[in-house]
Amino acid sequence: MNIATVPQALTSQQDWYDLSQKDRDDAKTDEDVAYQDIIYFKCEGKTIVDSASNVYIDLPQALQEIRTLGWGNDYVHFIGFEKVSTNVCLQFAHYGENQWYADVPIAPGRNWDGYTWGCHTHTESVLNVTELFFVGGRWFDSLKFTMRRDKKYLPHTRADARDR
Repeated sequence: MNIATVPQALTSQQDWYDLSQKDRDDAKTDEDVAYQDIIYFKCEGKTIVDSASNVYIDLPQALQEIRTLGWGNDYVHFIGFEKVSTNVCLQFAHYGENQWYADVPIAPGRNWDGYTWGCHTHTESVLNVTELFFVGGRWFDSLKFTMRRDKKYLPHTRADARDR
């Protein structure tokens, strides 16, 4: 992937408002916004919704799930959304009051090699980017993502690579 082709993040609150308002205005009806081909998954302590369960979710439910997702050191507090038709995934870890980590796996799936776009953010931005994700807006542009690779997916550390 050529990093130079990735759009720059929005730099002001007014830019964010103009972008998100345009995308909201472009949505034809509430149904177009709410009922997308999107599944969700989450882990909040002992409450787990596995992505393999293919649990569909609409925008109002997604925003409510985010608002009520706990945080703390006792358990992992994590939620994600996947557009089934495109296999695009947007996920969040809630690790403190108004503290989130947003994550977009690059080429997710069975053979995912650990590359993601990620950034630290806050609750309002998580709600806004989720809404743009559901309405089909320019959600990726709304956060200051940077590319990284999770070390546990490096070839020399993966169990399947060691077994070859």
